[in-house]
Amino acid sequence: MGIYRDLAHSLSGQGFVTLRYDRRGIGQSQGDYFETEFWDLVDDATANLSVSRSEVIDRLIENAQAKDADGVLAMRFDTSQMVKNWTELCACGTAVKVRKL
Repeated sequence: MGIYRDLAHSLSGQGFVTLRYDRRGIGQSQGDYFETEFWDLVDDATANLSVSRSEVIDRLIENAQAKDADGVLAMRFDTSQMVKNWTELCACGTAVKVRKL
């Protein structure tokens, strides 16, 4: 749908990461929607989560490096569902600078 594409482009332009996908066999996706089984959907969701986690970890590292940090302590993931079909995934942690005592 055009509105989701426009929203994704707008958010990406503001520094947010967006992930959109077609159901199997719909739009540009491959596969057959009517032959898709439960575990196929689980595999799709697992792959999407893996990509999303990698992206937010990369962003966390980039932000820490921009602050001249030597590392990140107490890293964790945080999620929230903002509206139906829209989930936010964050990687949080404390950027630290190491110095000899």
